Amino acid sequence: MRAWQTVKTGRPAEALVLNTCAPIPEAGPGMLRLEVCAAGIGLPDALMCLGSYPLTPALPFTQGQEAVGRIDALGPGVRDRRPGQRVMAVTGFVAGHGGFAEQCLVLDDFCLPVPEDMSNAEAAHS
Repeated sequence: MRAWQTVKTGRPAEALVLNTCAPIPEAGPGMLRLEVCAAGIGLPDALMCLGSYPLTPALPFTQGQEAVGRIDALGPGVRDRRPGQRVMAVTGFVAGHGGFAEQCLVLDDFCLPVPEDMSNAEAAHS
């Protein structure tokens, strides 16, 4: 799996590298795995590169707090979701499994279906 990972502290151009062999994360209890269609980017992402965001995980990690994608796997305890469903969600970025990857983990409690008339880009920034 490809993922933009933060491997050291610094400006985003220095801290982020494209890992073409990142492990595919497994969906734990209360989590879903998404095939990412789009990811939001914001100030917290830049601050995580600098190591100054309070919720920055240990290096190396994949950041990206918001993502839109299709459900690929359901963790234990997840109900009322189905594989292939398009959702927007807060990712598991605190554990290093953010949306700047081909697949990411999201919290079921912070996951919403995407309306059919909303684009992936619009949903990623909503």
